[in-house]
Amino acid sequence: MSRQYAIDPMELADKLGIPRNEAGILLEGADHDYHCRCDACREMWRKIGPDPDTGRHGPFTEEEINGG
Repeated sequence: MSRQYAIDPMELADKLGIPRNEAGILLEGADHDYHCRCDACREMWRKIGPDPDTGRHGPFTEEEINGG
């Protein structure tokens, strides 16, 4: 059984300019809870940018995402 996504992760990668060979992080992070703080989720948020509803990178601060 395959997982159903609201948007195809490879299509999302294309739209965000993420090379397909790096798009696996979107698949991994998409399977985690919104509030997960693992390295895969931090990298996913770094790649996709802030949540358009909140302006935040999930549970991460701007400094955690951008190293500032």
